[in-house]
Amino acid sequence: MDHEDLWAKLPVGVASLNLQGKVLAVNPKGEAIFQLKAASIVGKNLNQLFSKSEKKKLSRLIAQHRLGENFFAVFKRTTKDGWPQFIETNLAVLASSNQIFAFFQDVSNRISIKREHRRTIDELRQSEERYRLMIEGVEEYANFLLDSNGYVISWNNGAQRLNGYSAEEIIGQHFSIFHTTEDIKQGLSEQALKNAKENGRVETGGWRVRKDGSTFWAQVVLMALRDHDGNLRGFAKIVHDTTEKKRLDQQKDDFLAIASHELKTPITTIKAFNQLLQKKALEKKDQESYHYLSKTAAQLDRLTNLVSDLLDVSKVQANKLVLHKEQFKFDELVEEVVEDLQGTIDNHVLKVSSKTGKKILADKDRISQVLINLIVNAVKYSPNASKVAIRLSSGKTYVKVSVQDFGVGISQENVARVFDRFFRGSGSKKETFPGLGLGLYISFEIIKQHQGKIWVKSIEGKGSTFYFSLPIKVK
Repeated sequence: MDHEDLWAKLPVGVASLNLQGKVLAVNPKGEAIFQLKAASIVGKNLNQLFSKSEKKKLSRLIAQHRLGENFFAVFKRTTKDGWPQFIETNLAVLASSNQIFAFFQDVSNRISIKREHRRTIDELRQSEERYRLMIEGVEEYANFLLDSNGYVISWNNGAQRLNGYSAEEIIGQHFSIFHTTEDIKQGLSEQALKNAKENGRVETGGWRVRKDGSTFWAQVVLMALRDHDGNLRGFAKIVHDTTEKKRLDQQKDDFLAIASHELKTPITTIKAFNQLLQKKALEKKDQESYHYLSKTAAQLDRLTNLVSDLLDVSKVQANKLVLHKEQFKFDELVEEVVEDLQGTIDNHVLKVSSKTGKKILADKDRISQVLINLIVNAVKYSPNASKVAIRLSSGKTYVKVSVQDFGVGISQENVARVFDRFFRGSGSKKETFPGLGLGLYISFEIIKQHQGKIWVKSIEGKGSTFYFSLPIKVK
């Protein structure tokens, strides 16, 4: 390969200069880098190809090079299109030559990436600082971080105000220090970390202990923090003092419990007298009186069910909902409940499909209560439909029931709330339905106490399907 071929095929830009910096020749790669033809480069001083701010620096470096000092630098210029361009420049001289050789590489992308990276880092630092100041300034909530083993690694003003510990006192301590002795014995601290690690997030409520030994009721959110590779880096914890709300809820629960108990006796007495009057009306063949007394009996039954629900709620809130488990054939229980309900429901057909063939160990009356709640709800919320579909299925370790209606359905925003206490559904036209909104809440608690699961799938305007599954536990 001769000199001209080598000059033309060099992968970098090259220009030959005289000792004053005047360009004598430039190769094609040099033309491409400067986006100029050779005729527009040759004859100019090299510093004319760069920005004004770079000219003095370049002239000085060329002068130093004449004294035998090699140099390497990056110079800035502006392209024809007005974009900034950065060119890495090396000067070298051949022995016994009166020429300087300049080698060029366009490093604009590299410089831009470095600057963008630096700017991103600066923005992240500023964002982190703003976040830190914001978190430290929040006093209504305790916000702090735990390492992957549950030890405190950060502490904000709200955490200090709520728990009483300064950052110096608490950082490095295990977060179980905030739990009651009973919770620690039950392993709730480790269980909370485990649940957050597996599910990403866990929300709980419970009593927490301050530095001075006093307690408060806390609503807690614990979130797992992971890096880009999915590795666990620690946990973020947010704690809010809801002691006053807990106290008001307790007063309400106490009132409901007392009121329910006080109502139960007079209702029983009224039902007994009403049955006696019904009997006398039949004996006297007084059809009109018997008709009105029958309506009264139906309303008394409704009132009895409401009082029973209130009593169940008070038991749930006081953790006194006792289960009396026995072994029974699950399919037979479903058939009995459906048969009894069908006798009282005229406008819907209750259709059961499939069987499990399983026996389970559970509270038969409470599981009946769940089935009744789901089926009665299905009828109530599908006034224009004519059927309710009940399906049974099973696996090796569980039985499952689904109750499907073809009614008003539930909006997506309300699906997550259907098992809340006192939640009442409504149709798309906001029509309301009777009831206190306790049946599904009680059903949820019954299934939970059986270590089962209950959930719903719904499309507004098309209907809902409620499911529950129970573990098979044979004696």
